[in-house]
Amino acid sequence: MTGPQPKKPKLENWTFESENEVALLHSRWVDKLEECFQDIRRGLRPKALIDSVVHSLLAQMESDPWVMLRTIHDGKSQIFGTAATSINCAFFCGMLYPYFFADVESLELLLRSVVLHDIGMLYLPKTILTKIGKLDDRERAQLEAHPNMGYERLKEWGEPPAVLNAALQHHEDWNGQGYPQGLRREEISPIARLIAPVLYLNALLSERPYRGSLVGYWAMKQVLKETGIRFSPEVVKLMMNVLGLFPPGSLVLLTDGSVARVLQTNYAQPLRPRVRVLIGSEGQPFANETGPVIDLLAAKKLFIAKAVSSQDIDDAT
Repeated sequence: MTGPQPKKPKLENWTFESENEVALLHSRWVDKLEECFQDIRRGLRPKALIDSVVHSLLAQMESDPWVMLRTIHDGKSQIFGTAATSINCAFFCGMLYPYFFADVESLELLLRSVVLHDIGMLYLPKTILTKIGKLDDRERAQLEAHPNMGYERLKEWGEPPAVLNAALQHHEDWNGQGYPQGLRREEISPIARLIAPVLYLNALLSERPYRGSLVGYWAMKQVLKETGIRFSPEVVKLMMNVLGLFPPGSLVLLTDGSVARVLQTNYAQPLRPRVRVLIGSEGQPFANETGPVIDLLAAKKLFIAKAVSSQDIDDAT
């Protein structure tokens, strides 16, 4: 006996028109941060630009961060590069901040740390950053030197310790097998412990030159597999509680046969988010955000059957 199957919809766009403006905003932030990074490559310190990016992110976090997470996840903002990674990870980390009971004095400091954590990558040859095959030993050594390079530059600028540690330690692993210092467990700074699994999640959700992006559910499952190995169990549990197993923007098939998109999660209820129906149980499409919003925490008899991709739905038409 097979489970419920997606109906045959006639929708042309699985994302929401109201998010188009947010996608453009995301693109502008990435462009502005890339401008910062170009200045840094030239040996400058673009403090005003960096401050502007951080304050813009802070304002969005304080208004409606869920819409930005959906935009990042659903493919409208699939921009590859260090600047895009930093913006995306800043939002993911920002969502975790209210529940992260560690020594991080402010959301603004966290966002600044994430925005600047990877500037050491700016000094690597492009051939390393875009290489599809395995790195050789020399290339691997160059790659693993980038945290130190970022740390030294930020130290020259007089950035606070939280920002310095994020740059130096974001590739340290919970089990001590990371780099550059081989730190383990609580030896790793709080923000670096937060950044590490978020970086991995963002990489899995984002397209790369050598592969496509994963569906959110499968990306979260990959993060779970690294709990206690690469990533802090406390932080991974927090990610599950805040982002859920079906991150905002995910497409899901419900047990009544309808297809919906995850709007936001309910804290500590990773399988029961709020969703908007895109295709009803009888196969009727809902365009332009006209489908009903369902809180699965309240709809006790309705469950997520499985995660689906836009390709799955296209193939069903």
